[in-house]
Amino acid sequence: MEEREQVLRAAINRRAETVRALLDGDDVDVDQASVRLGYRLSQQHLAFVLWTDEPTGEPADAEATGLLDRVAARLAAAFGSARVLTVPSGASAMWAWAGSDDVERAAELAAPGQVEQLAGAQVEAPVRVAFGVPAGGIAGFRRSHREAVAARQVAERAPAAGRRVTGYRAVEIAYLAGADEAAMRGLVARELGALAGRDANAARLRETLYAYLRGHRSPEATARALGVHKNTVRYRVQRIEQLLGYPIEERGLPLEIALVCVDVYGADALP
Repeated sequence: MEEREQVLRAAINRRAETVRALLDGDDVDVDQASVRLGYRLSQQHLAFVLWTDEPTGEPADAEATGLLDRVAARLAAAFGSARVLTVPSGASAMWAWAGSDDVERAAELAAPGQVEQLAGAQVEAPVRVAFGVPAGGIAGFRRSHREAVAARQVAERAPAAGRRVTGYRAVEIAYLAGADEAAMRGLVARELGALAGRDANAARLRETLYAYLRGHRSPEATARALGVHKNTVRYRVQRIEQLLGYPIEERGLPLEIALVCVDVYGADALP
C-alpha cells in the first residue's frame, strides 16, 4: 500500500508539474505533454476550479480530493465530455479541464448562463465551482483556466450566501471593475449617488434600475422580471431619474457597471 501510494503521488506530482509548466507558458512539447497528462491539449477546453466551503487541514486532504474528483467527473459528463483532467491545488481545492472535440458544443457552453444551468444540479454543499469560458488549443487551455481562477476570486468576495456555481461570463465586468476596490467604490458612489444608500428603499430602486437596464429599458419586461405592475416601474424610473439628476439614457453603461458590482459583491461595493 505504501509503494502504491508513492507511485500515485509521484504521478500526481508529474501531472501537476506539467500543468504548471503549460500555464506558465514554458516551452513544452504539446504532444509529449498530452501523453504525460493522458489528456489531449489540441481539443476544446472548459476549465473550472473546485473548492470546499469547509477549510481542511492535511488529514482531510485525501477526503477532500476524492470529493472534488467525483464532482469534476459529474460535471464533465453533464457537459458531454468523457475527458477530464484534474490537478489538486492545496488541501481542499482542485483545478480541472473538461475536453471535447465538438466545437459547436463548446460555443453553446460559452453562452452566458449555460454552464451555470447545467452545473447547478451537480454541485452541492460544501463544494463550490467557478468556470472559465470554453476555448481551443493550448492557448484556450491557459485562458479558460485564468478565467476560472478570476471567477473564483469574485465568488469568494461575494456575500457569504453566494452562489455555489459561478461562470466567468456572469461576473467578468465585476471582476474587471473590482480589481481596484477603492476605484470600484468610487465608481458606485459617483454613478449611483443617492441610490447607493444601504436602506431598503435604495435597494429596491437599485433592483428596479438594474432590471430596467437589463430589460432594454422596457417597463413591461421590467415589470415581468420584478413581479410588479408596469405603472409601478414607470413611477420608480421617474423617481430614480429625480434622484440621479439626469435621464438614465445619459449614463446607461456606467450605471449598469455600478449595479453589476453591487449585485455581485453586495454591500461591500457600496461606499
